[in-house]
Amino acid sequence: QLQKEDDFIRRYMNYLGHNEFGLNHKPWNDPINYQYCNKIDYWLVRLNDSDIDIHAKAVGLDEDYIDKPEVIWSLEEFEKDQLLGKLENKKIDTYDDILDFVNKGDFEGLESLFDVATMQYDNARHEIKLEGGNYLVEDLRTAQKECLYDLSNFLRKHITVPSSKRMMGEIYTVYGVAGSGNLGIGTLVTPMFLADAMELTEIARNKIVVLAFLTSVYVKQEMSVVTVLCGTGHATGSSSAAVTAYVKKGNSDQIKRAINLYLSSAMGYVCDGAKMSCTYKVSFAAMNGMIAGKMVIDDNSYCEGTGLNKDDVDTTIKNLGKLNNDILNSANKGIIELI
Repeated sequence: QLQKEDDFIRRYMNYLGHNEFGLNHKPWNDPINYQYCNKIDYWLVRLNDSDIDIHAKAVGLDEDYIDKPEVIWSLEEFEKDQLLGKLENKKIDTYDDILDFVNKGDFEGLESLFDVATMQYDNARHEIKLEGGNYLVEDLRTAQKECLYDLSNFLRKHITVPSSKRMMGEIYTVYGVAGSGNLGIGTLVTPMFLADAMELTEIARNKIVVLAFLTSVYVKQEMSVVTVLCGTGHATGSSSAAVTAYVKKGNSDQIKRAINLYLSSAMGYVCDGAKMSCTYKVSFAAMNGMIAGKMVIDDNSYCEGTGLNKDDVDTTIKNLGKLNNDILNSANKGIIELI
């Protein structure tokens, strides 16, 4: 409906290569049973070698709801989608809500999130091995494991390699966060890499996975409109800053200051289309977030709160949302002309 009302939206999404929805929808694979995208059945299937209607089975619909009742379905995958969708759609009021939830450590029912994070990290490691080079945790010397500068460079590789596979159009499995595949890589690989490098316990690892995930969701919650700002970069860097300060035993104030410091230098990441530079935006964001966390822990940073960044991180993130949603919303058409 939006694309019918404003053709610019259709052209903009075409340029970005986002044809999952809209007037110019293109399926990833050719549909077999359901041919028409204006029918609800079309959207309730997962397209693989055959149409697999996992939704119909999962919610207990009659067999005649689908053309081929004998097809394979996966309740586990459906429940995973539902769980992470609920987490992403949960309204977060303040960053202290996130910290309180993480510190309590009651993550019952979040097993799918940890499974997805493990999958993302294992896939990244696999692609690095195939590419060659000594960028895995086992290649780190003992002294390097204590140096966040070295760790940030290794982290860069763990994000750049899988992200570049996506940008080049290769078949590569990722789980998106807040609608972005690259944000899924940046958000979930970062805490998994740190946990591996610093040999954290499973409980500590799970805490920083949840912290990274909810931090990204909080940032994207405020950046609720697609504009010229790169939400993936802002969210990835913020989550990286938070988990770095957290694993270095930072208190709640230091964790929030780390996010504030990252955003003070990154408030203005521009999105100019889905392409290879997205790979470097998200990996550099993770690196810079880690350095922001280090600077705060080293007590070597100061945010005076006189610009877009305020002393209160919640106000800073809300200012980012206003910059994105209200102020720069009108810049979309101008950047298309530049591109």
